[in-house]
Amino acid sequence: MDLKQLVAESKKGNIESFMFLLSAKQEMLYKIAYTYTQHPQDAEDVLSEAAIRAFDKIGQLREPEKFYPWYTALLINLCRAHYHRKRKERAGPAYDPQAAWEPAVPDCSAAVEDRVLAEQILRSLPYPERELLVLKFMEDFTLKEIAEIMDMAEGTVKSRLYRALKKIKQVWGDA
Repeated sequence: MDLKQLVAESKKGNIESFMFLLSAKQEMLYKIAYTYTQHPQDAEDVLSEAAIRAFDKIGQLREPEKFYPWYTALLINLCRAHYHRKRKERAGPAYDPQAAWEPAVPDCSAAVEDRVLAEQILRSLPYPERELLVLKFMEDFTLKEIAEIMDMAEGTVKSRLYRALKKIKQVWGDA
């Protein structure tokens, strides 16, 4: 079955079709959730909640070919809510909000040194810029998909990515 058929079946209440859609991008979705939550159990909790909410709201999806950007946006919004809940739980005199969100570089074939450097670079940037870089370069979303996920114009995504990359070059040079 193709994407449109699976989405149509999911809209009719077919849970198997819906789960097939999610399983096709399972690894990518987990990486996104883990990047935000920093804990395997939290990532799985957010993924479960996203699947339940998405299945309940799939009838609102007008363009079946935009299922993955739509689902990813829902997942990211739940990850953000999870982050804010955790931040409130940990809030106290010694709490440092800048250090609370430290995205992890998903385990890939890169050398350990490269992963450590990538994490340092990401930590040096403000949260919105980190988010864009993760979606573009770690999750390989197109600019159009990122614009849909982040609910902003494609030109805005381009300019923000350009500024983030310029900052990295200024701060890190040829590191």
